[in-house]
Amino acid sequence: MMQPHWNLPDEYAAIPLDATGTPGSLRICVIVRREAEPIGGHFISIANHLDARTVLGCLGDADGNVHQWLEISIQDADRMVESLSASRRVLNNKILDERWKRQSIAENNPPYGPLLTCGWEQNHPPPLLLDLKNSRPITPTDMTSGEIWQLCEDDAALSGAGLEPYSSSLHRYLWLPNQAEESTFLPVTANAPTNERCVTPESAIKDYAELEPLNLGGGLLRVREFLPIRYEAFNDVLSGEAWKGVRHGRIDIDLGQNLEKLNTVTDDHKLGDGWLFQGHHGRWGRLVETLHLKLRALSNAFESVRETVRRTQTPLLNLEAESFNIRMGEFGSGLPFLWSAKTVLTNPGEAVALPIESSELQYFLQPDSESSSIYQQASAISRTRGRAMVRIRELIADSETESIVAGTLVTQERLEFARNDLLWLRMELKKGHFDLFVHLDESEAMAGGEWRFRTISQHFSEDVRDMLKEATGVPISDVRFEMLPLLSTPYDLYALAVLGVRTLLVDKDNSLPIALDEVMSLARQVAIEHEESVSLRDRIDTIFQRDPRWGEVIGPHRITHRPLTPEEALDLIPSELWYDTLGMLVRLFPGVGADSICRDFADAPIGGIHRIFDPAIHDLGGLLLRTRSLIVIDWRYNREINAIIRRFATGHEGAMLVS
Repeated sequence: MMQPHWNLPDEYAAIPLDATGTPGSLRICVIVRREAEPIGGHFISIANHLDARTVLGCLGDADGNVHQWLEISIQDADRMVESLSASRRVLNNKILDERWKRQSIAENNPPYGPLLTCGWEQNHPPPLLLDLKNSRPITPTDMTSGEIWQLCEDDAALSGAGLEPYSSSLHRYLWLPNQAEESTFLPVTANAPTNERCVTPESAIKDYAELEPLNLGGGLLRVREFLPIRYEAFNDVLSGEAWKGVRHGRIDIDLGQNLEKLNTVTDDHKLGDGWLFQGHHGRWGRLVETLHLKLRALSNAFESVRETVRRTQTPLLNLEAESFNIRMGEFGSGLPFLWSAKTVLTNPGEAVALPIESSELQYFLQPDSESSSIYQQASAISRTRGRAMVRIRELIADSETESIVAGTLVTQERLEFARNDLLWLRMELKKGHFDLFVHLDESEAMAGGEWRFRTISQHFSEDVRDMLKEATGVPISDVRFEMLPLLSTPYDLYALAVLGVRTLLVDKDNSLPIALDEVMSLARQVAIEHEESVSLRDRIDTIFQRDPRWGEVIGPHRITHRPLTPEEALDLIPSELWYDTLGMLVRLFPGVGADSICRDFADAPIGGIHRIFDPAIHDLGGLLLRTRSLIVIDWRYNREINAIIRRFATGHEGAMLVS
């Protein structure tokens, strides 16, 4: 896909990530603008994740030629601190590193991979600064000793200096390992605790003011092929819009690829040779072809998510349209290049597994967000936080391997919880703090505002068990708590349902919030009218026939931006096919009714949470087979005959003509 020997504009440079690279060899490079773009800065940002930022890079040679465009993801612990609430002190650098390494293994395989393995997926690279003036990488060295600064992962050395250990905190420091106990420390995460042993970058790193930090914290890296076309942009191309390309701030980035066909839309929206149907035949055949290609893109998205979850056994919990990009095949002369497209999941999941031992159920943390996303079901993730008074009643189990605590919680907060939801209690006692993870049972409470609880089986140290015994029967005030809903892959299924609505029902006159609301209304209506003897397709058919407004708001004319009436669209796409397409979307919403694939947002089999995507992939496979058959047979002739018959059988307002 990438054109070799493409030269960078003079304003940009490709700087290798390895300061010790062999001259003349192909190198993984980061793309930088020598003079910062006013909005975009020096680096071309591709994405920001829970614990990483991703910038544009390339595989370059000694002459500065680009052989392949890459995206470089750089681990950034500060993002985790900003995204997760401060009470989550159970998270630490060790968990972040292990999570990164697991994801890297998963992403080195389809549907992500392969990665361009550089060795820094599993081992921290040297800290890296860039000399933009001379287009070269710089490993930071100490201004006094000349020794290279390195990320300190030595807990004993950090604790000995009175600083936060690496493995049990989210703070990171550089140090000079050859100086051992005499080393100074350079904080590289925001708000890291400091003392007299700490120095600043300006005072410690040679020529720091003239350098641009890229990875000063020595964060782990992932490098893979860059796919410039996002899912939503490709979906709009199928609808008849032009691709707007990649931008760096206010600058259009010329990637030197054969993508100009996506940038050009002719007056009749034929997009060059991207389509199978052309000319007059294409005008009518284009709608079915559009439906087929959109269903293919959506099916690829489901398969990509399923494969990722199968490998990690972790839900993603952050899916949206921006999570997917399009991989285009080589553009051969005369071939319909839009048929070469494949949807690829490029945004890794942001779920962080909560490290609770001895629990069959697995709970995941989500990033905090100041704004809600239409791809997330708000009621499923609503988390109650507050403070309470706790009384420890007894230790039901007390051993080195298992402890179970029973108690009472008193709070004025309104608590709403499902059977498997977990309450996280942060206990602060004079000898230290520890966490309890409990299930609530309001039915056993003796007074209003009280809840009896029992912890899941946890492993506590002997000191913590002693603190619990001492606290038995003593009211403990100012206990912080947070409700953790049990979320699994049904949460991702909901996001994919919204993606399906965005793909098939959003046009220039129908926004995503409106289209989603209409589909949810349809889902509730078919649930109300559910009968085991009546198929989902027949119920949708009955609803559409009873109220023609349904055909206006979510009819097949919505799959294109080209002017088309609902009646014209149904002349081209069989109604039973469209009703099955809507039925596929209805089944994706968890807990709406008997037709839903999942009963709720926790309804996924333990050890096989990826299997909930199988029914939807099966439904999409059937729809693809049927739309493909419409393309390869002389469907236009049959549909035109049907349209003529319908016009003779009905009047303009839909009433039967009487001879």
